[in-house]
Amino acid sequence: MQNLGKVNMSDMVNIRPLKTIAIKLEDPLKTLILSEPDIISREEYLIKVQAWLRILNLDKKEEPA
Repeated sequence: MQNLGKVNMSDMVNIRPLKTIAIKLEDPLKTLILSEPDIISREEYLIKVQAWLRILNLDKKEEPA
């Protein structure tokens, strides 16, 4: 994780709206998103959202047609 000594707020992402959606999701994605801080760096968000989307796609592949 990066040092957040002097942070420009425009470099931060508020994921509270995402958390309101995550409440309706299944685990493990729900737990992963809800365990994150409400505000994370843009860099961290870009990395994590890729992982969250992979998990979401895995869940969809497991659902019966």
